[in-house]
Amino acid sequence: MGIVKCNASGEMGENSEFIYIEGKHYKSQEIYDKYKISSGYRKKIHKIIIEECLNNDKSMASLVGKKLKDTNSSYEDLFNVLQDRKVYITSKIIGMNNRVGKINYIFKVLENEVSIINHMDNDIEYNK
Repeated sequence: MGIVKCNASGEMGENSEFIYIEGKHYKSQEIYDKYKISSGYRKKIHKIIIEECLNNDKSMASLVGKKLKDTNSSYEDLFNVLQDRKVYITSKIIGMNNRVGKINYIFKVLENEVSIINHMDNDIEYNK
């Protein structure tokens, strides 16, 4: 038996403790299922930002990918905020010449909105 690494969590362990799906190891079916859902949201966010917010500027794809990887917010939350705020974001960045600045602005808006929503959710739970 060999040591393998979970593609989703990075956890290491014996091969016999993992499942093997689509050429990769996962600690459990549940972890795989959550990973696939999260990955789907990540791909949708990336596509919307590149195609709709940045007018199909594919030269910024790697930076958008890096920003997504570095975020602490869930991809589902970011996706939902992006859907709600896409028109607002696009209207604000349309006049910007700095492409990196556009991406930084997009992620700042998304992460701030997610933070506000999470804070409000915590307040609601606290006040129950």
